[in-house]
Amino acid sequence: MSQVKRICAGLLAIMMLMSFLTVSAFAATPAGMEVTTDGESIDKLKAGDTVTVKFTLPVMDKLAGAQIELGFDKSSFEFQEKTQYDEDLETDVKVINTGLHKWNPTITDKGNANTTGTVAFNALGTTNRKITTEGFNLLTIEFKVLDGASGSAQFSVNLFNLGYIDSGHNAQPITDVTAPSSKTVTIPKAPITSVTIAGLDAPVKGAAPDTGVTVTPAGLTADVKWFDGESPVTGNFAASTVYQAKITVKPDTGYQFANSITFTVNGGAADSTTKQADGNYVLTKTFPETGEKSLTKLEITGNTIGTKHHGDTIDKSELTVTATYDNVSTDTNFKDYTIVYNGGADTALKKGDNSITVEVGSVKSAALAVTGVKGQVYENTDFTISPPTDLFYSGSTSGSTVGITNYHHLTVNSVLLEGETTTPVFANAYGQFEVTDSAGTVIAPANLTDAGTYTIKFWWVTDASATHEARDKADAIEFTGEIKPAPLTITANAHTITYGDAPAGNGVTISGFVGSDGESVLGGSLGYDYSYTKYGNVGEYSITPTGYTSTNYDITYNPGKLTVGKKEVSLTWSNITGRVWGDGKTVTAAATGPVNSDVVDVTVTGGGETAVGSYTATATDLTGTKAGNYKLPATVTQNYTIGKATAPTGIKADFEVLFSDTAAKTVAVNDFTGLPNNIEGAAFKGTAAGLVDSNTIIDSFANESFKLKSGLAATNKDDTASWKVTIKSDNYDDIIATVNVKVIDKTIDNTTMTVMQGGIIYGGSVSPTVANQPAGTGTVTYTYEGRDGTGYSSSATAPTNVGKYTVKAKCESSTTIYTAEANFAIQPKSIRGMTVTLDKTSLEYNGSARTVNVTVKDGTTTLIKDTHYTVTGVTSSTNVGNYTVTVTGKGNYTDSVDRTWEITQGTPTYTVPTGLTAKYGQTLADVNIAATTGWSWMNTGTAVGTPATKNFPAKFTPADAINYKTVENINVSVTVGKADGRNIENVELTQKYTDTSEHTYAPDWSGLPSGQNWSYNSGYSVSTGSVATLTKQDVAVADGGLTYAISGGKTGDKITITLKASCDNYEDYTITLEINLTAKDNQAALTLTGGTTVVYGQTLQLGTSGGSTNGAVTYTVTPGTGNATVDNATGKLTPTQAGDVTVTAKMAGNTAYNDVTSASKTITINKATVTVAAKNQSIYVGGTVPSLTSPVKDTHYTVTGLVGSDALVGTLAMKYQNAGVDATPTAATTGTYDIVISGVSEPNTTNYNPIVLTKGTLTISNPSYYGGGGGSSTPSYSITVDKTENGTITVSPKSASKGDTVTITVKPDKGYELEMLKALDKDGDALKLTEKNGKYTFKMPSGKVTIKASFVEEVPEQLFKDVPANAYYYEAVKWAQEKGITGGIGNGLFGPNDPCTRAQIVTFLWRAAGSPAPKNTGTAFGDVKPGSFYEQAVAWAVENGITGGTGEGMFSPDATCTRAQSVTFLYRASGSPAVSDKAEFSDVSTTAFYADAVAWAAKKGITTGIGGGLFGSGNDCTRGQIVTFLWRCKK
Repeated sequence: MSQVKRICAGLLAIMMLMSFLTVSAFAATPAGMEVTTDGESIDKLKAGDTVTVKFTLPVMDKLAGAQIELGFDKSSFEFQEKTQYDEDLETDVKVINTGLHKWNPTITDKGNANTTGTVAFNALGTTNRKITTEGFNLLTIEFKVLDGASGSAQFSVNLFNLGYIDSGHNAQPITDVTAPSSKTVTIPKAPITSVTIAGLDAPVKGAAPDTGVTVTPAGLTADVKWFDGESPVTGNFAASTVYQAKITVKPDTGYQFANSITFTVNGGAADSTTKQADGNYVLTKTFPETGEKSLTKLEITGNTIGTKHHGDTIDKSELTVTATYDNVSTDTNFKDYTIVYNGGADTALKKGDNSITVEVGSVKSAALAVTGVKGQVYENTDFTISPPTDLFYSGSTSGSTVGITNYHHLTVNSVLLEGETTTPVFANAYGQFEVTDSAGTVIAPANLTDAGTYTIKFWWVTDASATHEARDKADAIEFTGEIKPAPLTITANAHTITYGDAPAGNGVTISGFVGSDGESVLGGSLGYDYSYTKYGNVGEYSITPTGYTSTNYDITYNPGKLTVGKKEVSLTWSNITGRVWGDGKTVTAAATGPVNSDVVDVTVTGGGETAVGSYTATATDLTGTKAGNYKLPATVTQNYTIGKATAPTGIKADFEVLFSDTAAKTVAVNDFTGLPNNIEGAAFKGTAAGLVDSNTIIDSFANESFKLKSGLAATNKDDTASWKVTIKSDNYDDIIATVNVKVIDKTIDNTTMTVMQGGIIYGGSVSPTVANQPAGTGTVTYTYEGRDGTGYSSSATAPTNVGKYTVKAKCESSTTIYTAEANFAIQPKSIRGMTVTLDKTSLEYNGSARTVNVTVKDGTTTLIKDTHYTVTGVTSSTNVGNYTVTVTGKGNYTDSVDRTWEITQGTPTYTVPTGLTAKYGQTLADVNIAATTGWSWMNTGTAVGTPATKNFPAKFTPADAINYKTVENINVSVTVGKADGRNIENVELTQKYTDTSEHTYAPDWSGLPSGQNWSYNSGYSVSTGSVATLTKQDVAVADGGLTYAISGGKTGDKITITLKASCDNYEDYTITLEINLTAKDNQAALTLTGGTTVVYGQTLQLGTSGGSTNGAVTYTVTPGTGNATVDNATGKLTPTQAGDVTVTAKMAGNTAYNDVTSASKTITINKATVTVAAKNQSIYVGGTVPSLTSPVKDTHYTVTGLVGSDALVGTLAMKYQNAGVDATPTAATTGTYDIVISGVSEPNTTNYNPIVLTKGTLTISNPSYYGGGGGSSTPSYSITVDKTENGTITVSPKSASKGDTVTITVKPDKGYELEMLKALDKDGDALKLTEKNGKYTFKMPSGKVTIKASFVEEVPEQLFKDVPANAYYYEAVKWAQEKGITGGIGNGLFGPNDPCTRAQIVTFLWRAAGSPAPKNTGTAFGDVKPGSFYEQAVAWAVENGITGGTGEGMFSPDATCTRAQSVTFLYRASGSPAVSDKAEFSDVSTTAFYADAVAWAAKKGITTGIGGGLFGSGNDCTRGQIVTFLWRCKK
C-alpha cells in the first residue's frame, strides 16, 4: 500500500513539475485529434448536429498517467449528456470512451467563463501500459451544436503530465509527445425565413418622415424612403396626402435569405414584396391620407385608478386624457393613445411605485405616479392539484367515494410569483373544500353513489395578519371529480318476420348490472331501431335496442339479427273454363297477396295451347322489380280443356241452273259461303234431307250432287228448291248448311266481263269498275260480301272496315246474264303518323303505384282503347325506373309506337344518428356512423380535432337506394373525447426493506405525444398484508420526476407507484414502478453502454457497466417507430426496421444482490443508403464502345448498401450522355462521356434513404507510348495498415513518395465482404480511392498514410423477391436459374409456394435434360396446344416413358402435380432404376404406382417426407419442392 501511495505521489509531483519543463531538443511526436460530425460536414454544421472529438496517442512503450485539457466554445457547443454539473459553467459532460483508465472527468473554469469552457481529464495509475498501435484512441467525447450557434469555433488541447513508472517504482515524465494542433470548425448562419418590420410611424401633417424602424431578426438592415406617388418626399408631411413607404431589407455580411420568406410590416402584410437582382427585398406600405390637423400636446387630466397588483395594466377607462392640436382645438375625451409604463421599461405595473405616460408618436404627456402597487394575486395556475381518477359506479346500494374528505388528499404546490421576493406564506392557513353536483347543489363528498361529474373547489383561508393577500372562496381553484357510469350492454334478440310485416323486436339480453341492480333501475322504455323498413327487400337486417336511460350506466346497444323472409302468394287462374277452339285465349295466372302495390307477374308454361284437347298449365316463376320478396305456393299447376267452336249459321251454297240443263251438278264444300276460313278438315258427314220447296224441280239430291228434272221450260224461271246438309270439321261443331237451287232462263256468262277493285287503306273509298261490258246490258250492279273469315253478308253497300272482300258485278241482256268477280282487301291504317301521347312523362317515387294514361288521335278523332288500339308495356309501376308503353293498332289500325316515362328517385325520411363519439387524434374514418344503416361521412379523412361536441357533414343512403335519393351534407353531432392514454413503461425496482432513505426516479416521458401541455402527479398502492407506507412521494412539476421514501415494510412486500401525465387532449399516460422489498442489497447502478445510432443493415455493439454481480445480462427492446433484436449472448443489436427503439438491460442478481435494470436508452436506427454506381469504362481510339443495352452488375455498375434479401425496385437502364444530353459515343476521336443510370429506386422508403445514382465515365484515349528518363531522390513516407478482423489488407509499396500510386489489395475471409475502406493522411483526412478490378489505388501525399478497413458478413444475392437466402430451396432455385430450367413467374417472382402444374414439371425435367428435340414434334393429347411452352417437353416425356397422360387422350397440363406424381416423373426420367428397399413412409402403400419412385427418392436423399413418418403423396407439389427434388437428383 505504501508503494502505491509513493507512485501516486510521484505522478503528482511529475504533473506539478512538468509545467516547468521545456521541450527537449529532439523532435517530439504530436498526439492526434480528429473532429467529425454526423451532420453534412464539419464545415457545414447546424444546430443539433453531434460533433465527436477523438484524442489519439502514438506508439509508446510505457504510460501510467496523463492529463488532458480541452477548450471549447461554450456559445456554440454543449456536451450531450449530463454526467457532472458545474454551477459556474452550466455545462453537460458525456464521456463516451476512455482507452486506459476509468476516468473521473471534472470541469474547471479557464479564463473567460462566458465564451470558453475547459474540460480537464485526469488519470493516475500505478501500472505501465504499452501502446503498440499507432493512433491509439485514448479518449472520445461528444458535443452538440447549440441552437443559434454560428461562425467559426475552435477546439484547443493541452496534453501534459504524461508519465510512466520506472524500475524503481518512481514516476517519470514523458517529454516526446506533444499536444495536437487546434481544430477549427465552421457553423454557417441559418437562412432567414421571416422578417418583421416594426415602429414605422404613420404620416402626420407637419411631421418629418419616420425612417427609424426596427427590423428583426438580427443580421438585417432596413432602409426606409417615403414617396408621394412617384416623387420622393423631401420635407415634412403635407396635409390631405396619401404617402407610401418603400423599405429595402438587406442581409448583413454572413447572413442570407431563405428561398421562402414571410414579411410583416407594423403587424400586417406589406402592400407588395419585390426581390431585386442583388437579392435584397423591397417592401411597400401605403398609409391613409394625412389629416388637416396635427397633435401637439397630451395631458392626463384625471384618473380613477384603484388598487393594483403586480402585473396589472391600466385600462383607458381609468384615465381622462385631453389632446391639443396645432389648430388649437382640443379633445377632452381622447382615447387614441398608448399607455407607457415606467418610461417604456415595463409592459405592465410592477410591485411598488410606478409612473405612466400616454403617448402618440413623439407627443407624450407628463408622467403620472402610480404608487403602492401590491404583489401579484395568486391565480389558479399558481398551484398544482391532483384530483382522484378512475372511479366507477358500483351499484345502487354500495356507494362510491370521490375520495375527497379534506385537503390532505390533494397535492398542492405553490410557486414563487413574479414580483414577489419570498415564497408565499400563509399564516394559520388551511385548505377548505366544497363539493357540488352538476346542478350546483352542495353535497357531502364522502359517500357519493350516483355516477356524475362533481365540482370540487379548493381555497386557502388566512387570518388578517397574512403577509400576502389571501385567496378567498371567490378565487377558489376548481377541478372536476367524476364517478364514471358502469358499462352495460343491451343486445337485441334475433327475430324473423315475413315481407310486408312491420319490423318488430323480440326482447333483449342485458349484461353488466352491478351489485343488486336489475332492469328496473333503468329509466325510459325499451324500443327498437331497425335497419329494415316495412316493404324493404327480404334479407338479413339489424334490430338495435334503444330507449333505456341511466345516469349510472354507460349503455352500449348491440344489434340483433332481423330476418325478413319471402311472402307466399296465391294464384288466380284465368281462361280455364269455357274454352273453345279459336277463342284466342291463353291460360294465365295472377299473384294474389302482394302488398304495397307491388307489381308481381307470374310466368306460366303450357298455357298457350290452341288445339282441341286437354292440357296442364304450370306457374314457374315470379317476375317484377319486387318479385324477389315473394314465393310461389306449393301447388303451381292447373288443368284445362279446349272444346270445338260453336258452328256458324247462315251457311249456304247458291246455284242458278238453266231450265234445260239436266246434267248432275256437284256440290263441294268450297261452294258454301260464310264458312270460316280457318275451318280444319271440313267434309260432308251427314245425309241431305228436308227438300223445302213444294214445286219440285229437283230430280235427285244428295250431300255432294244434284240435278234438275227434265222437261222444265222457260216458264219455270225463278223456281227454287233447297235442302239441308251437314258439314263436319275438326274444330267446329256440326254445321247445318243450306243448298239453294234457282231455275233461270238466261245463259250465265262469267268470262266476258271483268270487274276491278284495287286494295285500299282504311278510310279510303271502294269504287269498282268493269271492263268488256257487252252492249245493251244496261246498268251494272255491284254486290259485296266478305271472304276468308271476314263477316260481311252480301250487300249492295260497299264495306268500310278492314277485311277481305269479293265484289260481284252483274248486268243482263235479253239472253245472257253477265257476271264477274274480283277480290280486294281493305288494309288497316298505320298509327305511326298519329298523335300518341302520355298524360305524364316523369313522376317522383312515393311508395305507391304511379300510373300514366294514353291518348291516340287520328286527326281530330280520338280513338278508343281496345277498339282501335291496345296498350302493352308498363303503364303503372311503383319503383324508380324508365318504362316503355307500346301502343298497337287494332281492328282498322295497325303498327306500333313506343312512348317512355320515368319514376325518379324520391327524397327519403331519415333520423340523424346520435351518440357518436370519437377521440382526439382520430379522423371520421374512426367514427362508426355506418352502425346506423345508411349513414356515412362525406370525408372520412377529416380530423375530429380537440375534445368538444362538433358537427360534421354526413350523407344518408337509404336502404332502398334505387327508389330514394342519397342526401348529402347533413350535420351530424360527434362528441370528441380524449385520446387513449397508455402505460408507457413498467419498471421493476428492488429495495432493501430496512432502507428508509429518499430515492429519486427520473421518468422517461419521451413517449408522450408532442404539442400538449402536460402536468404530472402520482398515486401508490401496497401489496396485500403489507403495512409499508410511502413517507415521501413528491412529483416535480417540470418533468414529473419522483422523490420517494418507504418505511414500515418487510421482505416480500411490493409497493406500486403510478406516475401520471395528464393533459387536455389525452387520457393519462402512466409509468408504473413496482418496488419489491427484499432482504438483499441493491446492486450498483447498471449503465447501458454503446452508441445511440446505427444504420439499418449494420449492427450496434451494446454492453453494460456497473452492477455488482457480473450476472447474466438480458436486453429488452421496446419498438418505437423502428424495431430491432438483441443477442443476449453477445450484446449485438440488429435493426429490423429504421426508426427509434428503446433498449434496457437487466443484470441478474445472486444470493446477496437483487436484479438491477439500467435506465432505458433510445437508439436511432438510421435509414440505409443504396448507391448504384456506374463503373468507369475506357477504350482506345478505334476501339469498340462498350454496349449498355443489357447492363451486368459488377461489369457495368456496382450496388452497395442493400441489406439482406432486399432488392432494387424497377429495371436498371444505362445510357451515355454528353453535357446532360443523350449521346452515342464515337470511337473515332478522343473524348469523355458520362455513363448515366436510371430506372431503379430503393427497395422501400421505410428502411432506405432515396437511392444514390452515381455517374461513371467513358474515356476514349490514344494508346500510350513509354520512354525513359532520370530523376532525383525524394522523401518517402510510410503506409501502415490498422489491424482488422475477418479479412486482410495489403499495400504495395509499403512506403512511397509524394505523387506515387499506391495499390491496396482487399481479401475478405470466406463469408465476409468489405464494409469500409479508408486511406487517411497525417491529418486524419480521407484520401480519394479509385477502384478497379477489386483493387484500390490512391496518390501518395506528403506524409504518412494510415489504412483503415472493416469487413461484414456477406449478404447472399437475392435471386427472386420471394426466395430468401435462408430458404431450404434457395440453392436449388439458384441452380435451376443458372441452368435455364426456370426464369420465374414474372415481376421478379419465382412463386416457391405456388402449386406446380403437370406442364411445368415435365418442362423442368426436359430443360434439365438439355431440352433435347423430340422425334415427333406434336403429341396425341387433345389438350396440349401446338406452340405452347410445354409442347416439346410433353412429346419428349411421352417418348421416354415418363408420362402416358391422364387418360382418354388427355395430358391435363394445368392440373396440379402431386408429390407422388412429381417423384414418379423424376424416377422415370432417371431411367426407373431398380429398387430393393421399400419406402419407410406410412402413407406409401407397397402396391402404389409411385412406391418404387418414393423409395428411390428417399434413398438418394431427394426427399425426407413432410414429417411424422409421412410422405404426403396426395399433397400438392410446390414449385419450390420440385426444383429442390430436381437439384438433389442432379447433384
